[in-house]
Amino acid sequence: MTPLQRIREDPEKVRDMLVARGFDAPLDRILELDRKARDLRAQVETLNAERNKASRSGPPSDEVKARMREVGERIRSLQAELTALEAERDEKLLWIPNEIDPRAPRGKDEHD
Repeated sequence: MTPLQRIREDPEKVRDMLVARGFDAPLDRILELDRKARDLRAQVETLNAERNKASRSGPPSDEVKARMREVGERIRSLQAELTALEAERDEKLLWIPNEIDPRAPRGKDEHD
């Protein structure tokens, strides 16, 4: 299971594990970025579906061409925003250490 899946499914368990390891990772920010990225991805997919449907409907009218130009611009804009959100989210995920056995002693290393 990826760290992101673990955080989505049980953020409190991950938070407890971080405390036990002595780490302070930005879980709330990761969840917020993930939620926004998923919303943006859904919007992009909806717009792509609209564009695909229009391209299969035969020769486009001027009105359809103009609308598809707007859709294409919107997709590019959302995709750029999505890329930035995912990059920030993925960078913050690097702060999440490997999951530890619950029987392991608490602390960052053997000196704690």
